[in-house]
Amino acid sequence: MPEMQAEALIEADVRDLIRRSSIDPLVQQGEAKELIQQAIADYERQMLRGAVPRLENADALISSLFDKVCGFGEIQQYLD
Repeated sequence: MPEMQAEALIEADVRDLIRRSSIDPLVQQGEAKELIQQAIADYERQMLRGAVPRLENADALISSLFDKVCGFGEIQQYLD
């Protein structure tokens, strides 16, 4: 359950960062990936202070969020 909470919090942060940066994640995928990595790094700093639930696998989350934000979500893995 805490892992799902972590993912939801980070996804919301990523979507907010993308909106504020005014990039098109479908076209500017490199920039979108940088924002995802930035959101995870920020989350990990909060995690170290005990302010948010623990995140187990940041690398898998980067891929998952990239698919959700820049691709076709859950079905992206079947299209690659």
